[in-house]
Amino acid sequence: MVEGTIPSEIGLCNQLSSLMIEGPRLYGTVPTEILSVLPLRYLSLGGPLNGTLLPTTNTTIANPTFFFPSSLERINIEDTKLTGEIPWDSLGALTNMKSFRWTDNTRIESVLPSTVGLLTSLAELVVAGSRGVTGSLPTEIGALTGLQQLILQDTKLEGNLPTELAQCTALQVIDVSNTLMEGTIWPELCPLLQSDLAFSFNDCGSHVICLSTENCE
Repeated sequence: MVEGTIPSEIGLCNQLSSLMIEGPRLYGTVPTEILSVLPLRYLSLGGPLNGTLLPTTNTTIANPTFFFPSSLERINIEDTKLTGEIPWDSLGALTNMKSFRWTDNTRIESVLPSTVGLLTSLAELVVAGSRGVTGSLPTEIGALTGLQQLILQDTKLEGNLPTELAQCTALQVIDVSNTLMEGTIWPELCPLLQSDLAFSFNDCGSHVICLSTENCE
């Protein structure tokens, strides 16, 4: 079994297209040399990795936007000990991004900002199992017209589903169960929710905090 830290020499792999760093015996911080792996299309991080994915305020890196290689199409970061915030400012530049999965990273504190609307190629957005994720679902989510899966379960997101979500006509799955989202779903969303969409939410019959579908009945 591979164990130890991630070597900084990984930045020398200038032909690498996929990188999976996962395992219970891998630890330490994610080296900034990943910046140099420009052809990278798939990045998966897992296990007891720690540190942050953004430079600190006293860093000498002037522009953190390029932390992730611009060629990235899929990111999976699961069950790590990473801290800080989800680096949305960096992610906003990834216009080829098709899948973003951020699950069970319990030490992260973050929100879903308006910049999520810049990921116009996104088909899958999964931010789940991270109770440090707070705030509301931004209206800019409506710009993701090719989005097929929106999974935000087991977070502390609150508020209502924005009406702009009705523009995401390719949606097949919405899961906002075990969140703080509440209120009555707007009539504009009823055609979407009454389609073949798989919709999981906090039902008023079993939760104090709930989303009501009474407008669609």
